[in-house]
Amino acid sequence: MPIDFNSSSQLRIEFPIEESYEALPIYALKAALADHETNRTASMLIKALRMAGYITIGDIINSSWIDIKNSRGIGKTKCHLLKVSLLNISANPEQLNIDKIEQNRRLNDIKKKMRNMGMIK
Repeated sequence: MPIDFNSSSQLRIEFPIEESYEALPIYALKAALADHETNRTASMLIKALRMAGYITIGDIINSSWIDIKNSRGIGKTKCHLLKVSLLNISANPEQLNIDKIEQNRRLNDIKKKMRNMGMIK
């Protein structure tokens, strides 16, 4: 089913995701993608979402396709990738390895602190 970019309804209606998964950070979207999706495009999607102010999956599903499409750096390809990821999460939320996601979050926090101290680039 194609994406209706003129829809102002929340994505929550299209993607019924359990409340416990709404608090996950947006890089959990990358873990929900199939192996055939490119890592680079998924990383670019996550970066664009972060720059647009989306922090959690709950933030994304509380917005509409209009809001997401109007965000800088998010076009039709990234919207399609987001749709695939949200469909995977809503259909099979158990596929997300929460421990791995938390480990990556902690690692990113440590890297950020080390960059701020000038220890790494």
